[in-house]
Amino acid sequence: LLGADEEGGKGPEGGAGAGGAAAPPAGPVPAEDRYLFYSGTYGMSLVSSSPNWKDALCNYVVKIDTDVVPTDPPFIRTKKETFLAEIAIMHKLESLPSIKVRDLRFDSDNDTRRLSLAGLPY
Repeated sequence: LLGADEEGGKGPEGGAGAGGAAAPPAGPVPAEDRYLFYSGTYGMSLVSSSPNWKDALCNYVVKIDTDVVPTDPPFIRTKKETFLAEIAIMHKLESLPSIKVRDLRFDSDNDTRRLSLAGLPY
């Protein structure tokens, strides 16, 4: 919990953690193993289920719409062109260092805008 101390997880205001959040769940936290690739040179990071940089990059690229069409508004056209330039640089990188991370899954309540760990009660 944000702001938790060593004495029972009470935050700085004496509540149960940041913003009065509930106590942590007793069971396992719903998360998946992922790999965080990073480059300090280019100031970028990429999280993937693949431990291989080239596979992670390909999985990322296929999810981005980079097809510039005449009906695209100027902002969208620029965004797509920027993605194309970034992807070209990323493909030139033979490999990137990575670390194994746990990727938490969240559910959101559209009415209250509250986030909770997926599959766990509030």
